[in-house]
Amino acid sequence: MAGLGTVIHWITECYATYKANEYHNEIMTYMKEKAKMIAKFIYFSIAFGVVIPLLFGIAVDLFVFMPIRSFNSESGLVIYVSQNWSFGVAYMSIIHNIIHVLPANNNVRQKLNTIIGDGIMQTDVWHITKTVIIPVILIALLAINVPALTSWGILQMLDSKDPSLQVTVTIYTYPIIFCFFIAILSIFLFKNLIHLWIQIVRDDIYLIGKKLHNMKNQSENSNNESTSTIIENGVAH
Repeated sequence: MAGLGTVIHWITECYATYKANEYHNEIMTYMKEKAKMIAKFIYFSIAFGVVIPLLFGIAVDLFVFMPIRSFNSESGLVIYVSQNWSFGVAYMSIIHNIIHVLPANNNVRQKLNTIIGDGIMQTDVWHITKTVIIPVILIALLAINVPALTSWGILQMLDSKDPSLQVTVTIYTYPIIFCFFIAILSIFLFKNLIHLWIQIVRDDIYLIGKKLHNMKNQSENSNNESTSTIIENGVAH
């Protein structure tokens, strides 16, 4: 109660000072700007400091570490929230440092510099929300929930009541889907590399053909000029 009374007294004094000050409009504008900065800081702290690292850490744990970890069929899957959050912060720090090591003309680095600009506190909240925060959260949620729904569907088809089998199916569904995704991505990248190689070979063949064509034209022009010179000399004699 004493603390509440102190806070009320402080608010009353601030309000009285505000009313007595002739520059109250400027003070009000300044307070609104600071309130917006505080709200932006809290929002970014929750998004980049809590939600995204936690989801990222859980996703990496499920796809990479969970299959190689010993488990108890009676307790089921155990996800350590604080541990996954700390790992998620470490993963984000590593990714951030890797991006800044990339060349200055790299598309990812240029896009990050465009979004952040002079600092994350100077960015537009809605722009960074729709370009970074929402897509990252949606991708993380899909990465966590799609394999979970897949394993649930498999267990429904198997109609198994064995807890050990249920945990095993759930654990190995994540790396299998991850490997499947990597395989599709590798095929897509290989296809693009083949297309790029074909385009380079086609351009080289075109350039070689163009050079040969130009050399042929130059040779024909030289022969024509030589013939014309011989004819003119013969006429002159």
